[in-house]
Amino acid sequence: MNRKDLREHLKGFYGRDRVRRPVRVLAEFGERTPPRPRGPWDRSMAWLAGGFALILLGLTGWLDWAQLSSPPGGPSYRGFAEDLSIHHHKQFGVEVPTDDFKELRRRMDRLGFTLVIPEFLTSEPARLLGGRYCAFQGNTLAQIHLTSPQGTAWTLFEMRPPRPHEHDLFQEFIIDGLEVRIWFEGGLLMGLARPKI
Repeated sequence: MNRKDLREHLKGFYGRDRVRRPVRVLAEFGERTPPRPRGPWDRSMAWLAGGFALILLGLTGWLDWAQLSSPPGGPSYRGFAEDLSIHHHKQFGVEVPTDDFKELRRRMDRLGFTLVIPEFLTSEPARLLGGRYCAFQGNTLAQIHLTSPQGTAWTLFEMRPPRPHEHDLFQEFIIDGLEVRIWFEGGLLMGLARPKI
């Protein structure tokens, strides 16, 4: 249907006076408004929006690490402890079987840091079964399997913190029947998951 036929059809349906003005306005609008060319302003707005999105993504990643790097009294390490609990319950096998911590330290060379023998092992002896590589928020950490004198499974986690810590930290959580401890020792962030006593 062409424009003239459409006008006649609308006149008949709505009446002569009501149709003339809207049809004229619509026809004039279509003839007078050429498509707007895209200029440098449009491109700069697209770059600005893209840059803003990247800043938001970077800020989100920084906030995730900020929770891990807060001083005591700041945000809790509960999320980290929950992840450790999940990894403990999965009980993946060891990739580096050994009962010697020095041997484990030597063989787990892809960590980017040197494993530390935690002090608690001097007062709470446990038998080393070996270790494996594990990931947390895009970082590699060591998952070390131990057995208590009573034969229960313990899992020790060691990772490089996002930045150095000079403060004392000790947090303890009960998650899914496990006692999960988080602390810093030897420049590393450590976690121990074991059945609640």
